[in-house]
Amino acid sequence: MKRILSLMIAILLSIMVVPISADTPNLNEMFSDNLIDMVRYDAKNHGVSVDTDESFMNYVKSMTRVGFVQQNSGFYDKVTPTDFRGVEYFENAEQIDVPIIVGYEPSTNDSYVAVKNLEKLPEKFVNSGKELNLLPGVFYTEQQVVLPIDTIYNNNPGGREKWLTQEQLSYFRKNFGLQMGSLLDQYKGPRVKAKIGRNDILVNNFNWMSNKNRNIDVVVELGNSDRFIAMPLHEHKIGNQEYYEIDIVANDIPDVVVTETSQYRKVDPQEKTIGINFDMIKKYVKDNLTAGDKDIAEFELLVELKDGQKFNVNQSYNPAGGQSNQDKFFVLGKSLQGLRGEINTITLRFPVTDDIKSRFESTSNAYKDYMRIPLEDLHSKDVVNHQYFTKQQGLQIESYYVNSDNSLRKEPHSVTVHFLPLFSKQYTVDFVSDGGYILPQRLYWEQAHIEQPTDPVRQGYIFKGWYSDREFTNKWDFETMQVSSSMKLFAKWELKGVTVKFHSNGGSAVEDVNLPPSGGLIPRPADPTRDGFKFVDWYSEPELKYEWAFERYKVDEDTTLYAKWEALPVTYDVTFETNGGSTVTAQSIEAGKFVVEPTAPTKAGFTFEGWYKDSSLTTVWNFATDPVTEAMTLYAKWEAIPVFYDVTFESNGGSTVTSQSIESGKFVVEPTAPTKTGFTFEGWYKDSTFTTTWSFATDPVTEATTLYAKWEAIPVFYDVTFESNGGSTVTAQSIEAGKFVVEPTAPTKAGFTFEGWYKDSSLTTVWNFATDPVTEATTLYAKWEVIPVFYDVIFESNGGSTVTAQSIESGKFVVEPTAPTKTGFTFEGWYKESTFTTAWNFTTDPVTEATTLYAKWEAIPVFYDVTFESNGGSTVNPQSIESGKFVVEPTAPTKAGFTFEGWYKESTFTTTWNFATDPVTEATTLYAKWEAIPVFYDVTFESNGGSTVTAQSVESGKFVVEPTEPTKAGFTFEGWYKDSTFTTAWNFATDPVTEATTLYAKWEAIPVFYDVTFESNGGSTVNPQSIESGKFVVEPTAPTKAGFTFEGWYKDSGFTTAWNFTTDTVTEATTLYAKWEAIPVFYDVTFESNGGTPVKTLSVKSGNPITEVINPMKEGYLFKGWYKDSLLTTPWIFEIDLVTESITLYAKWEAIPVAYDVTFESNGGTSVASQSIESGKFIVEPTAPTKAGFTFKGWYKDSAFTTEWDFTKDTVTEPITLYAKWEKDTILPPTGISYTNSVMIGLTMVGLGFVIIGYRKKEKLSKS
Repeated sequence: MKRILSLMIAILLSIMVVPISADTPNLNEMFSDNLIDMVRYDAKNHGVSVDTDESFMNYVKSMTRVGFVQQNSGFYDKVTPTDFRGVEYFENAEQIDVPIIVGYEPSTNDSYVAVKNLEKLPEKFVNSGKELNLLPGVFYTEQQVVLPIDTIYNNNPGGREKWLTQEQLSYFRKNFGLQMGSLLDQYKGPRVKAKIGRNDILVNNFNWMSNKNRNIDVVVELGNSDRFIAMPLHEHKIGNQEYYEIDIVANDIPDVVVTETSQYRKVDPQEKTIGINFDMIKKYVKDNLTAGDKDIAEFELLVELKDGQKFNVNQSYNPAGGQSNQDKFFVLGKSLQGLRGEINTITLRFPVTDDIKSRFESTSNAYKDYMRIPLEDLHSKDVVNHQYFTKQQGLQIESYYVNSDNSLRKEPHSVTVHFLPLFSKQYTVDFVSDGGYILPQRLYWEQAHIEQPTDPVRQGYIFKGWYSDREFTNKWDFETMQVSSSMKLFAKWELKGVTVKFHSNGGSAVEDVNLPPSGGLIPRPADPTRDGFKFVDWYSEPELKYEWAFERYKVDEDTTLYAKWEALPVTYDVTFETNGGSTVTAQSIEAGKFVVEPTAPTKAGFTFEGWYKDSSLTTVWNFATDPVTEAMTLYAKWEAIPVFYDVTFESNGGSTVTSQSIESGKFVVEPTAPTKTGFTFEGWYKDSTFTTTWSFATDPVTEATTLYAKWEAIPVFYDVTFESNGGSTVTAQSIEAGKFVVEPTAPTKAGFTFEGWYKDSSLTTVWNFATDPVTEATTLYAKWEVIPVFYDVIFESNGGSTVTAQSIESGKFVVEPTAPTKTGFTFEGWYKESTFTTAWNFTTDPVTEATTLYAKWEAIPVFYDVTFESNGGSTVNPQSIESGKFVVEPTAPTKAGFTFEGWYKESTFTTTWNFATDPVTEATTLYAKWEAIPVFYDVTFESNGGSTVTAQSVESGKFVVEPTEPTKAGFTFEGWYKDSTFTTAWNFATDPVTEATTLYAKWEAIPVFYDVTFESNGGSTVNPQSIESGKFVVEPTAPTKAGFTFEGWYKDSGFTTAWNFTTDTVTEATTLYAKWEAIPVFYDVTFESNGGTPVKTLSVKSGNPITEVINPMKEGYLFKGWYKDSLLTTPWIFEIDLVTESITLYAKWEAIPVAYDVTFESNGGTSVASQSIESGKFIVEPTAPTKAGFTFKGWYKDSAFTTEWDFTKDTVTEPITLYAKWEKDTILPPTGISYTNSVMIGLTMVGLGFVIIGYRKKEKLSKS
């Protein structure tokens, strides 16, 4: 019955695990409601219908982002994914947004929506190295979306901004750590990266990264940040003067965090500069706390560093600008000149006046009103001006990290803190632990959140929380409740009982059982469930050795029980595709077991070659080592019995070629080509008409075949020469008869145009290179045409209007052009020379060469002012110059430290003014150019072991002359570099010299080659290789050796270290040694289970141990091992014994012992505890009971006291009761012992008995 039930469960489970068909996905099982909503909203935004399951899945596969979806209207609605069940189906996702919720806005008491079911990710997303996008923020309840902290609490005017209180900030950070820890714990997929954007306000420690699942590598983007914290004011009296103060201690100031090699740490005090922005404090006091008739309200700032330095400053402080520590702290804190160290305390103090008080009250009330405003109302007209709370104001503390090279690091992280003073009162909080450890009194400001202390501990009790009343009716909520008066919190305790936990080892959860403090029997819970497994029972320890007896075992301390499971067997069908062979019966095989190799099938004309895993017959199935893991088909491979065909060669008049006999499907061996006088052999063809060539490399023989030789007659060539008739030489050509002449490049001849090639010397018939074939030795003749000569005549109008040039044939006359014009001048005619000596006559002067004619003008005189801009030099007087005349060069101006370089036409000094040739044509300013007296720097060359290179002295801003390359034995010169680490090369063409410079020579070692030989140890030869030092050996084709399998190449002849061709480099002459493994022999190992469940026969490699044997089962017996003989005298030791022949092993069994209850009926005597005794064992004789006035006479098997029980001989074979027999005491005669003495002796004996009983060590109940 039990086996039938097990089989039914296995069938049911196998049905349950059938995967969902891709055609009919169950969306509700595959995806969370969260992701389904996200997909539908995204599809709607893109106008895509996802009404069917198929269209839904297609859209999922097309999405590239999983995360927030914004409606077209600009609003969000239930589309922030926090349940990621099914995210792995978004196979093309490139961005996945994961919200990390740290709070709510508006604040509520709702439990937070934590990320869940993020256990795996799309395979393509992980493999492509994409990063998860972690988005910490506050859940905006109205629109159901997570907004970053800096969207709600920031310093940018115009946004949804609020100042954070210190309590809110601590609250958000605590939740951030909890959520991050949960996320890291739940992801179980392959390693992936995740990035947190700039959330410095949350990331002040990294404890959540410790001892967590590191399959997620978290990178936190840190940056410079401003933090805003509201601080409560309190009153302080000094003498007769009252002050308002805020006190800031070190814990109020965030740490500066840096990242180094993907790790984060807080910087040490000496690694940062610190300071206070004094100007900002003054501006804050001036703008917000100063009456209109005053320059600035009084204030005082007192600072103490942890190294003992103290500073104080008031509103009248005027920085001296020197290097005093006072200035360093208040003025230079954000620079390298600031102080190193750590702040201990800061006090900002204001004298109490009516004006100051009213201003603080106004600010504080406005802030409290502001903090209660819902986000959506922040910008309404009736709301208080919230800009006051978002400006960078108040007490600003600056911290900057200093790099190892003593420079400031603006990235990745520095912190500026702004503290805003507000009115509040201070109250005391006492913790009354009532027996737990004592907690000190604490001070808190009004409306502050109390920092939750570590839970107290009290022996024998469970802590149940803190309450504000002795009756424990009002539990204190540290996250939401605020201090409004001095108060006490009371610890509530509950008497601790015995807790029993159930560890289900992967099964469904089982609730804890709580017993009274005295303990007792554990009630048996409902059995847990686990897919693919059968629940066995509960055990007392993780090793699952001792089964727990709920009806007998009692507990008196906290206990954990562990579930034991037994895997349900799964079977798969294995079918055999014989590919045309005889039928082979299918098998049903248990998952993980081996297929029984069937008798080989048969097929006429073929040889059976084995079973293969795939229909393409690439991978052999190994019946001894390949386990069955799914339903499968094995494919038979066949080898056809070979057939031979005759191949003959018809040489068509050529020499004879011997025929061949070729196996069907094989290739013909290409014969030596035949010969035939006057012909060239063109190859073998499949047909006598020579249409298809026979390929000896690819054409297999499938029938008797004749191949036909094709021949090509040897061609005749004729010489073709070119007579160029006085032109340049043209090379002759040798042309095959009937082919065409290649048209040569046209020849050239001075003064002539080439007109083509002709067949005859009289140039009557043109030769056509495209249609005229060569039929005999031929000469072609060049034809030429004389070229006429033209000369250009240009007109230089000398500033007048443009006159078009003319091209005139030699000996002809120029056409006289229209006279040009020029403002302020009269045209006087055209002249042959620029000096206007000889006029040109257009009717008599012919053109005999290229000619320029010059226009002559007569100017009407005009004067222009010429001024001199000396550009910082001495003054130069202006001049008035007639148009066209030359400026008189003045005495050169002077300028200290500069050399005068001349006068220029432009202020940009592009064109020099030539006083000898540049006429004045308009009002003109000339600009003095100066050249600074040059500075020279030494450039030295560090050749780093190479030959010496001479230093150079180079003018500042000029370039170094590249020297001859140095030399160094065994090295190649790689160039000159700016630094000794060779990171930046010096460019001699573009790098100017600006200081004394050393250039460093970089060298590259000349490579060395080593021989690598292969010792194949009896295998086929492998060619040696010559490999460059430090490079990799090319892995050769594996050698072969009959009867052996090649196991790889080794570094030594003892085969201790394999050579890795991808990682091992050659550093010397090397020999690699081939390792061989003899092809193994397998033996059958059969198992005789002697009445137990059958065990499958194994095929074991000779010389190997037996592994993976499943022990049989036999009802009522314990399996005691396998033995070599049927008499069970010699056990088979699996760790030692090796298989060297076919063997049978025999199962040994031992009956499972049965325990029976033995009770003791004392018949009015003292009670005797019952015993549980194994069948066939002896009862432990109990201490004799007592009965007043009677003597105990022993235990009997029956109530009639006929047969006494012998504790040394009688064994237990069934549940029994033993009966006490008593004999009434007789009254003794007087003995001389007084009554008092008798009583004392009796009491002494009774007392001794209690001592003995009390001394017995309490023993735990055995669980065997």
